[in-house]
Amino acid sequence: MNTKKLSIALAALAGIAGAQTPVAEDATARQQAAAASQKAAADTKASEAAKTAEGVKEKVDAIDGKLTGLEESYLETLTDVKNLKKLKIGGLVQARMLYQTDTNLISGTNPGTQSQMFVRRGRLKATYTPGNGSEWVMQYDIRPTGLTPQDIYVKWSEPYLKLFSIQMGLQDIPFGHEISYSSSTMEMLERSYFERHTMFKDEKDIGIILGAKPKVSGLDELSLKVAYLNGYGMKTTLQDPANFIGRLNLKKNLPEAGVGLALGGSFYTDSRRVLTGGAYYEVDGSTSPRKTGAANKDLSATVIGVDAQVTVDMSFVPFLAGAKIMGELYTGNSIATASNLERSVLATDTLYQRDVMGWYVTLVQNIGKSFQGVVRYDVYDPNTNVSDDEVGASGTKTSKTDLAYSNWYFGVNYFINGNTKFTLGYDLYANETSSKLASSKKGGSNLSQEVKDDVVTAQLQFAF
Repeated sequence: MNTKKLSIALAALAGIAGAQTPVAEDATARQQAAAASQKAAADTKASEAAKTAEGVKEKVDAIDGKLTGLEESYLETLTDVKNLKKLKIGGLVQARMLYQTDTNLISGTNPGTQSQMFVRRGRLKATYTPGNGSEWVMQYDIRPTGLTPQDIYVKWSEPYLKLFSIQMGLQDIPFGHEISYSSSTMEMLERSYFERHTMFKDEKDIGIILGAKPKVSGLDELSLKVAYLNGYGMKTTLQDPANFIGRLNLKKNLPEAGVGLALGGSFYTDSRRVLTGGAYYEVDGSTSPRKTGAANKDLSATVIGVDAQVTVDMSFVPFLAGAKIMGELYTGNSIATASNLERSVLATDTLYQRDVMGWYVTLVQNIGKSFQGVVRYDVYDPNTNVSDDEVGASGTKTSKTDLAYSNWYFGVNYFINGNTKFTLGYDLYANETSSKLASSKKGGSNLSQEVKDDVVTAQLQFAF
């Protein structure tokens, strides 16, 4: 190859080399730019992801805060619900209409009136049981005539042996079966004549009751109550507690025979003190009853009672269900006044001590699921030492207060639903008569003959 050709070839190679170098540099630059772009995009995405994550975290934190608030609110609500479950509210309304069979018994501005409508009981009861063995009870009787307390007491049952309890305040007198028998479940319109007209008329007293429920093999229940009470009922202004009561009760069910049995025994003792200005008579039927006017003389009275309740399954007879027979007997002596047989409440009262007796027998028959028939015979003798014309005799210190009474009660209960009951009852009263208590006045003043004092009563009751 000559020199000229070689020069031309070298020049051509140099041109090619010079043309290829910028291309390579451009490719590198493009790669670097792409990488930078990708990094920037990645950084942007990472930043956006971080912002999104932060936003999500904030939302999660907010939701968590709300959940925590809801949980706290739920726990508070749960606590409130638990506390509310410890509080039980109960109530009773007994609205009545009665019809007197004899207009002569009605006195006042409308002597011809034979019918009357009124509210016999309007009860509202609250019971709080916190679950630590304690119990708080408050009950009032709310009627158009006023507001009367029925129960205001606290009870504590020891949690160790689960045997003993102590109860203090205004409460049922623990004597007999009737007094503590709930008015809402009672089959009759009223309790017995004895319970309604003697020292138990209030049914309540203020004091302390000690209870025991030992477990005895062969018995479903054995309970004992011992009470020390003021002795003046619901009259809280009087201060001289001297009323002692004891009651023993046992129950035994025989499901195979369809029979249930409950027996009870009660003991009541009361004392009064004759203060200056007072007097005391033993009204025993004699024409010269023993009297004392000595100041600070202590008097005592004692009543014992026995009761029984027997339930029998009568479902083997068409249309019949369970039947119940109840009976009670009271006997002893009481301290009262000349005009009534209730507990005296004044220090200056002239006191009368009388031998008393009362008893009743009741038959209750359930018919189907909605009806109930009731028959009761009730006797009360406020002074067993006198009878008939001996009552009111000169010098005996006796009066109409000493007359004996009996009563046939016939009733039908219709259970409209679980809360509402309709009762129709007829009371057929009979009184002891005495020629010494004759009177020309109308109504119940002439006690030389039978007083026409029968009563028909309709009652609608709602209880919850």
